[in-house]
Amino acid sequence: DVDKKGWNGWQYTDHAVVVVGWGETTPAAHTNSSSCHKYWIVRNSWGPQWGDSGYFKMCRGKNLAGVESQAVVIDPELTRGRAAQILAERGLAETNSSSSTEQARGTTRQVSIGSRGQIN
Repeated sequence: DVDKKGWNGWQYTDHAVVVVGWGETTPAAHTNSSSCHKYWIVRNSWGPQWGDSGYFKMCRGKNLAGVESQAVVIDPELTRGRAAQILAERGLAETNSSSSTEQARGTTRQVSIGSRGQIN
């Protein structure tokens, strides 16, 4: 659906995945032109017995499974409760400024998609 309509059709899923990083290989390392050298590193909720210890690579820049257009970003409120206490303990909290909260938010973001991806 992404290639034809610009969106990923909804379907029942029994798991979720989380993009935990990205990487790149040298183009010379590929044996055919259909391989991608930019990729997302994705953790699957099926556990470490699945895939590469629970992880897989997904082509980056191709919007497979809507990962680049339909991702959910988690941006927690860090100015109250336990989160605020942890920030204060680590010297990141300031009483009259939100800059430390914004700094901490940048380190806690994860992208989650709830559909099956492809490995290229």
